[in-house]
Amino acid sequence: MKRLVVCLVALLTITTMMSSCCGRKTIELKPYPATERGEVVDNYFGTEVADPYRWLEDDNAPETAEWVKAQNEVTFDYLAQIPYRDQIRERLTQLWNYPKEGTPSRHGDWYYYFYNDGLKNQSVLYRKPSLDAEGEVFLDPNSLSDEGTVALSAVAFSKDGKYMAYSVASAGSDWVEIRVMDTESGEQLSDKIEWVKFSGASWAPDGKGFYYSAYDKPEKGVYSSQNQFQKVYYHKLGDAQSADELIYWDAQHPLRYFSGEESGDGKWQFVHASEGTSGSEVLYRKKDERKFRTLLEGFAYDYAIVTVEGDYAYVLTNDAAPNFRLAKINLVRPAGLEDVIAENPEVLLETVSAVGGVLVATYMEDAMNKVRQYEMSGELIREVELPAIGTVSGFGGEKEDTTVFYSVNGFTAPATSYVYDLRSGETTLYKQPEVSYDPEMFTSEQVFFTSKDGTQVPMFLVHRKDMKLNGKNPVYLYGYGGFNISYTPAFSPNHIMFM
Repeated sequence: MKRLVVCLVALLTITTMMSSCCGRKTIELKPYPATERGEVVDNYFGTEVADPYRWLEDDNAPETAEWVKAQNEVTFDYLAQIPYRDQIRERLTQLWNYPKEGTPSRHGDWYYYFYNDGLKNQSVLYRKPSLDAEGEVFLDPNSLSDEGTVALSAVAFSKDGKYMAYSVASAGSDWVEIRVMDTESGEQLSDKIEWVKFSGASWAPDGKGFYYSAYDKPEKGVYSSQNQFQKVYYHKLGDAQSADELIYWDAQHPLRYFSGEESGDGKWQFVHASEGTSGSEVLYRKKDERKFRTLLEGFAYDYAIVTVEGDYAYVLTNDAAPNFRLAKINLVRPAGLEDVIAENPEVLLETVSAVGGVLVATYMEDAMNKVRQYEMSGELIREVELPAIGTVSGFGGEKEDTTVFYSVNGFTAPATSYVYDLRSGETTLYKQPEVSYDPEMFTSEQVFFTSKDGTQVPMFLVHRKDMKLNGKNPVYLYGYGGFNISYTPAFSPNHIMFM
């Protein structure tokens, strides 16, 4: 399904810079380098499709490197001549330099959260024993390498909070290495998992180990080539990677992706299979069984297991529901999916969290989020009253939690964090970022326009409140539609600079 959302940002600051600077200097353009055209033509069901630049797909070829070098010479020569470039850099630095604190999550006796005091390359993982306590640094990814080329890509805590598995990537690679920390001592354990790609750590509920997906070690020098035969393993803490248990692999489908997880009661194992960005299949077995069986056949629809309650798996799916629904299926005697939260034909069900013995569902309606709380039976408890319109994230937690955290993000100010009481339905402010400008200077509104096929496409207009909407203002226009991704309200200091 294709979703198109458009954002218009009315420009003011940048035009002022241009008018004051451009008249004093003429930019000289270097000749644009010619690009060789090949003779490659593919035939798709009788239709010939030319692909003259196929040779550029080989990123290891010296010809490709020379092409990139020539392109960069023209690009950076042009950029270096822009007279107001320093002004843009200075203003952007001011706008980006504000404290950024993520929503916390509780693991064991600690609240963990990411924090950036302004302009650090990577946010630092902090923790504190209570919400009103001072935080302490738990893991600073900026110190993982002297060159700053190692990035923290994911963290995962064991259910009891005693251990944290974290994934690091070097030099922007898709390959990650999984390491483990003892949260009580803060010490790094000897566990180290290599050759992991498109996977993190999924802890078993007993906290003794985790599941991950990895490939065989590639040949030297071919790290960017296509990978085949992804395998699911279980790693027991303290063991060498070579001793890890192979949980699943598929010798017949080398290009499929697989991930593994275990039900919260430790009774069931699941393997999720996919062939791309949409469509999945779910396999399962009891932990004491040898063979996996197909629970939900692929790959026409998406299936994501939200939780397992007793012998039922709760599944978020678009099977027979283009806007998604939450359904459950009996794991002992599977006989099809039955609705828990039925599809709403008007709005998209994006996510469902099972937390505190209830379900929290986040919907997408006209490129903005709405949230509802349900009983595990699917009975509506309440519409969650959000403090602002925008993009909502969070609402995750454990079965025993009574409060959860979430954030609301908009165009004119950074995301603000809140605490939600699952029993009363009350929301209280947790953290509101302090910025170097007045967000009240700006406004955003939603309008709609009709596309060629009659679809009403949502569009956001963002501008200064004192701007006259007379049709004469420069506009930055951005639209996106594809891969089931909607362009929802999100804060960008770059947009603030332009306004």
